[in-house]
Amino acid sequence: MPLISSIPSVTSTIQLSGNATIIVASTSPTASTSQNVFVAIATEAPPSQIPSQGDHPVPQLGISKQNGTYETNKFYANFFLGEQTNAVWTHPYSLTWSKGGGETGSWGIAVSHIERNQLAWATNTPPEYFINPIGIQSIVLSALELGETTNLTTDTLRGFSANANLLPAPGAEPLISFPLVQGMGYVTALYNGATVLIQSGVFFNTLTYVGPCSNENTYKYRIVLDDSTNWLLYITPSGAIGAPPFNLTNSSTITGPSGFYGSVQVAKNPANTTGEDIYDTSAGVYPIGATISGSVSGSTGSYSLSWQKAGLINQTLLMFALPHHIESLSGSTSGCVTAIQLETTTKGLATAITTDTLTCVEDNLPTDIGFNPWSPTATNVTSLSSTAVKAINSAAVIELSQNMLTGTNLGSMYYSGKALAKYATAVYTTKMLAGNDSLAAAGLAQLEDAYAVFINNQQSGSSLVYDTVWGGAVNSAGYPDNSGADFGNTFYNDHHFHYVRLNLSFPPR
Repeated sequence: MPLISSIPSVTSTIQLSGNATIIVASTSPTASTSQNVFVAIATEAPPSQIPSQGDHPVPQLGISKQNGTYETNKFYANFFLGEQTNAVWTHPYSLTWSKGGGETGSWGIAVSHIERNQLAWATNTPPEYFINPIGIQSIVLSALELGETTNLTTDTLRGFSANANLLPAPGAEPLISFPLVQGMGYVTALYNGATVLIQSGVFFNTLTYVGPCSNENTYKYRIVLDDSTNWLLYITPSGAIGAPPFNLTNSSTITGPSGFYGSVQVAKNPANTTGEDIYDTSAGVYPIGATISGSVSGSTGSYSLSWQKAGLINQTLLMFALPHHIESLSGSTSGCVTAIQLETTTKGLATAITTDTLTCVEDNLPTDIGFNPWSPTATNVTSLSSTAVKAINSAAVIELSQNMLTGTNLGSMYYSGKALAKYATAVYTTKMLAGNDSLAAAGLAQLEDAYAVFINNQQSGSSLVYDTVWGGAVNSAGYPDNSGADFGNTFYNDHHFHYVRLNLSFPPR
């Protein structure tokens, strides 16, 4: 079983008596060039030693079947897990299915945005933690036809986006669809012949009709809530029906037209007239997805987020960028930054940008990092003192003579991966830094046998199965319903810890 570095330049190997080889990276890796770093490593099916299993303990609640993979740990996952009532975070907004609860008792999707002064802080200095309040229904986008039989479904689940749909009953056509995209500037609700109902648990103070926007297809209202926050409401009918009437029925309810087809968008405006003018220019268009691409040349890397859009597509999108995006904006997109800024729950101050593509550049990236010790000042360490080499050899004699089979076959993908990584690092260090070829080769022979257990899927108590429900390789120990087994591996928890050290992860079919 080869132990291979991911760094392409190779200068030395250890050849064992059989066909096992350790290939190690050059001690001075060279800079490389790549046209797109965001590509799949592999797409083939799992190997035959990984059996399939189709009875995963977590059901897919309301997910429309799709071609391709389902991604784990996504911002929208709460819309198809548990009671489907926990929030999803697009930043800076969070969205929650009210499901008949909260201050409004609504069946629509509640929109919330948290200001810094709403956080609860630990009393220590500096504070150990802070807590964002949940359950605040600032604006709820709903329909009069929704009620106790309402069903929430999702479709088109992608890396940066998904669609959420509210159906009046299971199996019915959606009355409202919400295209969810990370960083979206407005929360957009697409109505499909429904009676528009807008509610608030914070309560409406005023609703003011402003008039048509410059595109003459979108109509604007201003909303002031009882917490003194300012929101903008944009209505874009699918047909030329003129300004749709919206009325403030009471402090918690705005009613709109019946049988409405078109988009209803809301956005929080912290920048008064300046912000309103910026929002006006993009109202009526909305993102429906995003793709990422990136390249590297020498010590410079760049990446771009390109958004697909719908609605009034001749207009430029308004999106929110996080602080690290703003710090790295390329010259070609730096002019898209606006004066609108909104807090996010955990990611700092988001800034609105008007662009369909965001490009960031990172300069002065280190290109000489390998498996050897590295620091910005010492760079890639290739030689050690005689005292350090002696200490490494002394430790290697003990560690590489241990029984690696029993030391790695631990009934846990998490702990087994850590153990395999430990022994692999010891072999590498013994060869490359201590120069002890014979001891490293002996350790590698043991390591090969230990890896073979996992390659053949013969590990005790933690063999892998291919889950055909969600599409991934998981620990069989969590079946039929043991979410705590192996730190939740079967439930797709912490796979970046479980598999990255083991280098044993398979793409879905």
